[in-house]
Amino acid sequence: MLDRDNLPGAKQILEKLRDEKKDYLQLNKATFKLNMELLFSPAITEVPESEYYVVQQGDTLDGIGKKFGTTAALLEESNGVNPLRLQIGKRLKVVTGKFRLKISRSKNILQLISGDVVLNEYRIGTGKSGKTPVGKFNIADKVKEPPWFKDGRVIPYGHPDNVLGTRWMKLQSIDGQTELTGYGIHGTDDESSIGKQESEGCIRLLNHDVEELYKIVTVGIEVIIEE
Repeated sequence: MLDRDNLPGAKQILEKLRDEKKDYLQLNKATFKLNMELLFSPAITEVPESEYYVVQQGDTLDGIGKKFGTTAALLEESNGVNPLRLQIGKRLKVVTGKFRLKISRSKNILQLISGDVVLNEYRIGTGKSGKTPVGKFNIADKVKEPPWFKDGRVIPYGHPDNVLGTRWMKLQSIDGQTELTGYGIHGTDDESSIGKQESEGCIRLLNHDVEELYKIVTVGIEVIIEE
């Protein structure tokens, strides 16, 4: 973990090294890690846009999140606050910038993007034989510890036959051209399935990756799936 007090300075150093074209692959990895450290820290960022908000009487993290289009989980972690003990007058960092997700089936990569900046890349698993559809979608629902509905059965979270991992984010089509039922982004503890095209069509991330993404994205954000 990087020192939170030095995160903005570290980002400037990485940007200078990138301009000098130093070891691009390693710089990418370091930059993505730093982007996440900044996002989950109290530091104000330009990308994604963020600002300070002072807690008012009656505020909750859920309410603040809905007001600014962010998540209570991101507010909680970036500010290190207890949602049950929110103090009136406390200054919170609030992320106001918008996110979108871009997925490459052929590369098995999911990108978290704000504006024109790729904040992070996640290795994923996608559908075999082109079963993961391409097109424009959005996140229609988010579920922690999801049950799996399979062939008329309800397989509870934690059951060995439940393949959805710790988080589920439902996809729905927004381009009006793609039929979509039962597809989503979910977790897995099967590392061998990541980087491959062998699912029934859903997008898989390792559980720790999908949990990180789940804290960031809101219902309604755009998801673009490309070849």
